[in-house]
Amino acid sequence: MADELNYDWDEDKSERTRTNRGFEIMLGFLWDYALCVEIQPHEGEEREKWIGPIGDYPYTIIVTQRPEALRVITMWRADQTEIRLWRREFER
Repeated sequence: MADELNYDWDEDKSERTRTNRGFEIMLGFLWDYALCVEIQPHEGEEREKWIGPIGDYPYTIIVTQRPEALRVITMWRADQTEIRLWRREFER
């Protein structure tokens, strides 16, 4: 992923997400330490599942590339299985 990404998301969904500050925390997602674990087609687009750190904690995100920006579909704090998978890749 590029260093200078433009993100977008559904504002209502961002407010409802279980993360503390909504999707805005995606701005701190460290792509250099992110692992793509799945790509699936969904309604004519590819949705990618990534695990990577935001601050001190790994998050799981679902994104899709749109012409104007990387669209954040959903995100959550990574569960223990996802954390183990991510750590195995980055030896953390």
